[in-house]
Amino acid sequence: MAAGRFVNREVREVVIPRPRLIMDRQNPLELLSDEEVFRRFRFRPDTIVYIVGLVADSITHRTLRSVSLPPLLQVLICLRFLATGAFQQLIGDSVKISQPTVSRVVRRVVGALARRIRNFVTFPRGENGNRTKQEFGAIAG
Repeated sequence: MAAGRFVNREVREVVIPRPRLIMDRQNPLELLSDEEVFRRFRFRPDTIVYIVGLVADSITHRTLRSVSLPPLLQVLICLRFLATGAFQQLIGDSVKISQPTVSRVVRRVVGALARRIRNFVTFPRGENGNRTKQEFGAIAG
């Protein structure tokens, strides 16, 4: 290189395409005994399948870009998070998904369940409601 001359050298970024990763996700309801499912998720397999049926339409992620998590796995991730109180990172590590994905799944499933709660939870009304409020007030102040 001659004195006083500057050579403009372009740094080029080489992009290597990553191969598409498709996970073979197994069904824990088929792999675990009923007792083990209950210990991990706090619900029996039949109840979990019922819950999936309730929320599947609301939580199915329609995408053309990649393979999304099936509704059963989303419900199991949410139930595991709620049953254990573990950090989302640990839940994600156990099923090989990221912490942000766990967060989105929990928000989506809990939201879908909340929209259906009126079918299962009713609050007392009228005189019965007033008596219930007074009893709770006596317990909790």
